[in-house]
Amino acid sequence: MKKSMWRMSWLVIALLVETCSCAGQPTGGSSLATTTGISAQVPGTMAGTAPAASPSESPALSATSTTEPTTSTIEPAGTATGSVTAAPSITVAQPADALANGLAISASIGGGPPTKMMVDTGSTGVVIARRFVGSAAASLDPVQKFTGFTYSSSGDTYDGEWMTASIQLGAVNGTADLATTAQIKVRVVDEECVAGVCGSDASTLAVAMFGVGFDRGAPTATDPAAGPEINPFLNLQQMISGSMPRAYLISRQQIILGPTAADRAGMQTIQLATAVPATAVPATAVPATAVPATAVPATAVPATAGAVDWQPPSSCVAVPSGGVPPQCGTLLLDTGLGYAIIQVPAGVDPPLGTATPGERPPVSDGQQVQITATGLTEPVYAFTVGAAGAPTSVQWGHTLTDGKSFMNISRYALAQQDYLYDAGAGQVGFRAHS
Repeated sequence: MKKSMWRMSWLVIALLVETCSCAGQPTGGSSLATTTGISAQVPGTMAGTAPAASPSESPALSATSTTEPTTSTIEPAGTATGSVTAAPSITVAQPADALANGLAISASIGGGPPTKMMVDTGSTGVVIARRFVGSAAASLDPVQKFTGFTYSSSGDTYDGEWMTASIQLGAVNGTADLATTAQIKVRVVDEECVAGVCGSDASTLAVAMFGVGFDRGAPTATDPAAGPEINPFLNLQQMISGSMPRAYLISRQQIILGPTAADRAGMQTIQLATAVPATAVPATAVPATAVPATAVPATAVPATAGAVDWQPPSSCVAVPSGGVPPQCGTLLLDTGLGYAIIQVPAGVDPPLGTATPGERPPVSDGQQVQITATGLTEPVYAFTVGAAGAPTSVQWGHTLTDGKSFMNISRYALAQQDYLYDAGAGQVGFRAHS
């Protein structure tokens, strides 16, 4: 009996030793793996929403931080990745007159009529006359108004109400149902002052701007929404689910939403610095699929809330033919404008024409303008004023931004370059036409 117990004791010890020696080694069965680029759903949250973060878990980001973020990788379209399959990119064809008259998209807001809207990288957020908004759009609770929203290039101002709506996107005179956004805040306009003429007749208000830019203003007490959370191109349902990168690519022929690696081939990219600190997502965030019947809490935000905004790329402008050496500051490729705006220090001027009342003086025809950007091997945009492929005019001024020059190079830069904005990676990219 004692001998048997002794043998049994050594057998148990041997088995325990063998078991312990396997710690950390594959056992040949199923393993739990993480998938690059796909966010796992947090238990207790609904798909399409982000979990609430406590203040201690949401470190503030420095406004001047240049730390490169960890970039996400979405697997090729059709590839099963964990519980999410990567979505293909979405192409929105552009009209033939896109450079002359603006890039455009067809949008049904809150179930409203398909409306042609100008795609504007010089602003952020949808600004839309109330008559174009459908009944599925919801007021906030309490109701939230905005006043004095202004487009700085024109000086036009708008007043109205913040509402939430899902937006169905399509091509103008083309495919009607290409993509749908999550519920996002939109500015619904009830009164406007355009070219100095003010009005509030609902039947005549016609503003329809589709702002998709970045670093276009921070939240204020009277206008509390800004940044990625109101950018419709960064809030597609596929982006909220994690199956599509939060990025877009613009050319004169098309807009590509969620561009793949193949779509981006040949792009030279510039890493951006963070502009706005991330904020915690409230626990009351509305699911991407929810469509409130009447009103939603004023604190409800889409899954992009808390995503950082980015500073614009550094760039320089020179007019060699006019004796202007490089003047450096920041760059904006603004699809909402057909003319360029250059702001440099006082006393730095190329040959200028006569200014139209209320406008800056234009650079004279025949002057050669060159725009370069830090990190690129070729100019972003080089043109002769008044020639083919140039902006309709180049307005020259001396209003600096934080003491730096500013270059709004207009949508005509798309005559020479395709343009990428990747909000997830914090990059812009340019691809020169051959």
